[in-house]
Amino acid sequence: MQKDNLNTKNFLKTNDYTLYKPNLTFAIPHSGTIPTNFVSTDLDIEKVAGHLANLNTEVLHVIDYLTSEATWANETAFVIEKLRIVILPLISALIPIKLNPLMNVPNQTERFDKYNSYFRIAEYRNMDLLQLLKEDVNLLQAILIEMQIIKMDEQEIINFLRGVAIRFGTYQQILGVEVKGSNSKAKNFNSSTYIDPLLYDCRISSAFYRWFTCHWDFAINVIHARYHYDAAGKYFANGDKKGAAEAIVKAAILIRATTADMVFGCSMPAKTYQEFIRPSMGQGFSGNDNPQWAVFAASKKSLLAMPGIKNDEAIISAWAFFLEKYLQDIEVHTTIADKLVGERPSLIIDELNQGIPDEEKDRTSATAGLRNLHYMRLAEFSFLNSYPILFTLFKLK
Repeated sequence: MQKDNLNTKNFLKTNDYTLYKPNLTFAIPHSGTIPTNFVSTDLDIEKVAGHLANLNTEVLHVIDYLTSEATWANETAFVIEKLRIVILPLISALIPIKLNPLMNVPNQTERFDKYNSYFRIAEYRNMDLLQLLKEDVNLLQAILIEMQIIKMDEQEIINFLRGVAIRFGTYQQILGVEVKGSNSKAKNFNSSTYIDPLLYDCRISSAFYRWFTCHWDFAINVIHARYHYDAAGKYFANGDKKGAAEAIVKAAILIRATTADMVFGCSMPAKTYQEFIRPSMGQGFSGNDNPQWAVFAASKKSLLAMPGIKNDEAIISAWAFFLEKYLQDIEVHTTIADKLVGERPSLIIDELNQGIPDEEKDRTSATAGLRNLHYMRLAEFSFLNSYPILFTLFKLK
């Protein structure tokens, strides 16, 4: 096969990143948590609830299948495609839902607004549950298509879908519609009829598309995690320790799902990230500017401050589960940064280094900064005594 004479490097070299960014906007509630109100005008809520229940049944079945069966990449893609098809009736049922009447609220904090503007995330003050559900299922379908193209790691697909299952379960619970006789039956997948699709490379446009959609799904997972953290606080205040523990576990699964989002969004060559994605954000851009994460972090801080919640035996195991997923999250994040950024500093340090003589510049790598976060997370949950050696090495207080 002859090599194409097209000079791809020069063809793709441009600073006009709008050529590659998705021309779409993703809507989330301004409150930073799941709305519990919904308007059912011109919508068959029972039908929506039925489609939602069917879809969640299939999500759980796919998780079980991928967990218990040895599969090849094309078989995994086949399972994902079948799941995507199950989404279509729900998407169709939600078509009447409109976002037009909603009031868009720019974030009042400049750095948070910069983050939202870059990722084209719109916060709406009066967004209801059904409007968020519509955004969620449309996004899910788009991501499932991309997962087949990039042949995403199977375990991360499982982590991703576990978050989806929590999200859809929460929608079902809030809708509160009893579904009789779901027509979705768990059945074995027959991969023998499946034709493996053509493999695509990580084109710039696709890389930007995944970069944006992963952050949208990240936002959905985080606001659901915040919802369950707030629920855990209410359960604990009312003496329901089992309910509080279950809510913390759900939040942990959702946080681990954000890690899978990062794996999905960063499925690109390092050169693609360095030459296109990274420069498009501009100096000083940081994950610390994520407003949805900031709201969740504040909720987590409030929950941990509740008297007795750190030493209640019924909840300790839930906190230990959360810490494990929390640490896995930062570990995977560090590995991704090593792949895409290497030994280079973060964009924040790049900004701080402007105008400083070379010998005085901060050379701390982005990965080193993330490792600091690892130890900060350990310190935050030091009350668990999960790693006694830390007290010997670092004398945490």
